Amino acid sequence: MYLGEGFANIWANGRYIKSFDCTFVTEKGEGGCLRDCRAVVEENGEKEWWVEVKMSSGKIGWTKAEYNFNGMDALASTSF
Repeated sequence: MYLGEGFANIWANGRYIKSFDCTFVTEKGEGGCLRDCRAVVEENGEKEWWVEVKMSSGKIGWTKAEYNFNGMDALASTSF
């Protein structure tokens, strides 16, 4: 999962690595590498975006987001 500024959560060599500096990785479409291009993406993973929702009653749950919510990420406004 791409996190921005060249960092991503990745699965490599049989383990999951959070917030890994991927500026040396070439994407499947030949782009992305910024320095010392030593790695190539072999397969893109599947990505799902889930949103935590809190009802006015205080009840909290999760739902799969299908571009049907505002304010889903850390940079979005949550005032409606």
